[in-house]
Amino acid sequence: MRFDRRQSNSSTPYFNRRDQTRMLMMVGMLMAVVLAAQYAAKPSTWEWMFPKEAKNSSTPEGTDSGAADRIGEFSLDDEAGVNVAIAEPAERRKNEAKTKSQGEPSLPLSLRRELKQKVNDGSVGVRAAEREIFFHILDYADSVQPQELESVVEDGLSYAVLMDETAAFRGEPVHLRGTLRRLQRTEAVTNAANVAEFWEGWVMTKDSGLFPYRIIAANVSDDLPTGMEIEVPVQFTGYLFKREGYESNDGVKETPTLIGPMIEPLVVQSRPKEVGPTEQGLIPYVIGLAVAIAIGLSITLWRFRVSDRRFGDRHVRTFTAATPGAIETLQDLDFVDPGETLRKLAEDEAAD
Repeated sequence: MRFDRRQSNSSTPYFNRRDQTRMLMMVGMLMAVVLAAQYAAKPSTWEWMFPKEAKNSSTPEGTDSGAADRIGEFSLDDEAGVNVAIAEPAERRKNEAKTKSQGEPSLPLSLRRELKQKVNDGSVGVRAAEREIFFHILDYADSVQPQELESVVEDGLSYAVLMDETAAFRGEPVHLRGTLRRLQRTEAVTNAANVAEFWEGWVMTKDSGLFPYRIIAANVSDDLPTGMEIEVPVQFTGYLFKREGYESNDGVKETPTLIGPMIEPLVVQSRPKEVGPTEQGLIPYVIGLAVAIAIGLSITLWRFRVSDRRFGDRHVRTFTAATPGAIETLQDLDFVDPGETLRKLAEDEAAD
């Protein structure tokens, strides 16, 4: 028995006009969602919701709050005969009896020559042979204005450069901005420069990471606290003295030592951005657009599902329904009753 197969004249449902329209709608919605996501990713879009949120900028990036615990104790070499003492917060030294003229930002040629001749890198602390030049540079730095010294700083003197090329930049001014982790007042022994005391600090900057600079200052700001575990943003400009060794929990390490006029607090004034009326007016439209996109996407997906179900049902009926020619062929066939056939078989068996 054969059935005639009807050839369907309907067009292929793939990439027809309706499917192309769906594809374009989906692409358009995807672009709208991407644009909305980019706009929502901007912090200024949501500042109106958190107007009082403050950022903590006291600690520079790349520093660790517990890194100060890993800095070893340090003092000038005992051979130099200098006593180190940690003092309570005090006013900086004001020697009114001593008068000096204001120094130039760059070190005098005599100090530069003596610095290169007597100072060697790598020793732990200041050696006895380096003591006098140490105090002479400190005394000279006390006569220099920090702002003028900062104006002659050479760009590109990072921590890595100072560590690798210390001899080349010895005596050059270097400007630091970082976190002061330790600050202590040191009483100086009798010296030819008549320096009575100085301040020793440890500063970590963004480029030094967990490795500190050792800074020596003739004065400090009255606003700075002293101690072995502090965390204050400061700025400092000083002359590169040497690459000095210090004791740490991991053994002896080296770090650049700078000598300068003053350690100053770094005041970072940050004010929340004021959202103007124009930006506030866009926020409801953005939220409304996002809601409209979500509703439109939901409706589109629902319609796609209903349409696909109808499409499937229609084509199932098309491929499973019998053609009119097949039905006419069935009418011309002689049908045999199965019951009659079984009855004849039974009679033939009984006759045998």
